[in-house]
Amino acid sequence: MPVSRHGGGPGVPVQITDWLLLPGWGFSTEVLAPVRDALVGAMQARAAGRPVRVHLLSPVPELPEVVTGALTGQQIDLPVRAMPESIGRAWVDRLRHSARECFAQSATATAAAAAAAAAAAAAGTGAAGGEAPASPDTASAIGICAWSLGATLALDWAARHPAEIGALVLVGGSPCFVATDDWPCAMPQAQFEAFARLAGSSPRAAQARLAALSAQGEAEAAACHRLLRAAVAAPESPGQSAGFARQLRDGLTLLRASDLRARVGAITAPVTLVHGVQDALVPIEAVRWLAAILPAARCIEVPSAGHAPFALRTSLLVDAIMAAVPPSIDRQAQ
Repeated sequence: MPVSRHGGGPGVPVQITDWLLLPGWGFSTEVLAPVRDALVGAMQARAAGRPVRVHLLSPVPELPEVVTGALTGQQIDLPVRAMPESIGRAWVDRLRHSARECFAQSATATAAAAAAAAAAAAAGTGAAGGEAPASPDTASAIGICAWSLGATLALDWAARHPAEIGALVLVGGSPCFVATDDWPCAMPQAQFEAFARLAGSSPRAAQARLAALSAQGEAEAAACHRLLRAAVAAPESPGQSAGFARQLRDGLTLLRASDLRARVGAITAPVTLVHGVQDALVPIEAVRWLAAILPAARCIEVPSAGHAPFALRTSLLVDAIMAAVPPSIDRQAQ
């Protein structure tokens, strides 16, 4: 499948110890499960020394009610770009906390498996040893592969805490999701307001609408739509419906109020931008703007793809992640 690649910049090699996969608004983490599974296989095949862990995580922790309470079934009273800086910072910090908990649980399981393997090897069973320790001359970091809303949060995280991020792979991402007078390459405000009203009155209908919009532009749109419809998020139980609706509302609040254009230049990690040229939600001009602004960016434009180019092209995204960091070398500790 032909794709267009351009850019590159002064990419910095880095030792990635964990990859975090963040889905978009209205979708469960399962939408990226095929990517996770293929990525784990690819990394195991390439692994030399320290394996890399891959995690799926929802990108939407709860926001304080003072912000999210403004969204109703009729309108969003919060003005565009009005989200207080403290709220944006708190949201990223909550996501970082969730990620650290996820990493800690995985590291504990990995350590237990390594100890068991070492004990078995010592007993003469021939079992392999545990992970190779990280080199004292290298620094570890995390990689994030994020889609849509997840990409917005990943950009914000990397801009606020650049030393924590070793690489970004962003799909269907934009620094500013809703159009303004000086930012036309985004969703028109009236269209976003209509979608927000639908989400307020019927979250499931809004999710179905988003799945259709995300498949729009695909050469095999029906197949893409089926995959996305199967991966929409849902409350785990009827008693959690209110919390789930608030989570969806919070995500729309973030998309509507975030404008990261002034801050993305602070990102130091190499960034790979994967974008469908036919994206019906985030115009291709937005990602081209990002590619020009970011200090170390590579853009992969997929001609016959929409907002979810990975849905039918798992290998494309896995290859982009694998290429984001060289297999053998790692950033020198600063």
